Amino acid sequence: MMIRRELLLLLGCIDASKESIEYVLDSRETGRAVVIVVGGAEEALDAHPGYHTLVLKSRKGFVREALKTGAYLVPVYSFGENEVFEQLTFGYLPFRKPIDTVVGAPIPVKKTENPTQEQIDELHEIYIEKLNSLFEEHKQRYGVPAETKLIALEPRRDSIHELYIDGRCRVPSCRVDYGDRTM
Repeated sequence: MMIRRELLLLLGCIDASKESIEYVLDSRETGRAVVIVVGGAEEALDAHPGYHTLVLKSRKGFVREALKTGAYLVPVYSFGENEVFEQLTFGYLPFRKPIDTVVGAPIPVKKTENPTQEQIDELHEIYIEKLNSLFEEHKQRYGVPAETKLIALEPRRDSIHELYIDGRCRVPSCRVDYGDRTM
């Protein structure tokens, strides 16, 4: 296990701590970039075929770091990731499925030494809008039904399991309205 960590570090991988990200983005070298899987393990472990959910709503640290360093944010979405593994009780069974990644236009970010919460929230909202637009623009090309929406969840409070009531789906592709929110 320790050898794997060292190999990944040798290949340029870093942990997602703010110190590591700032170190890379503040480097004097040009052309430095950081790729962050914002949803992390929580999103990966709650992935289900046919669903397009992101653990993103309150994950704003990457936006704060972009503002502090002036690094552009680039929306990226991979179609097919959730189709590769079935979440079964006896382990992950990989399936041979294509994964198609689409990359949106960079979102320019003005370097701000001490960004306010308002600035972070505003840029986070722009990022989510651009990511949603990217999803909408490309979803049918990659076999996602036209009525399907990208869902941004809160970490730990929402989960794909909460998208069901009495065995009925509550996601937009099912067109079910409940209470004051439509999912």
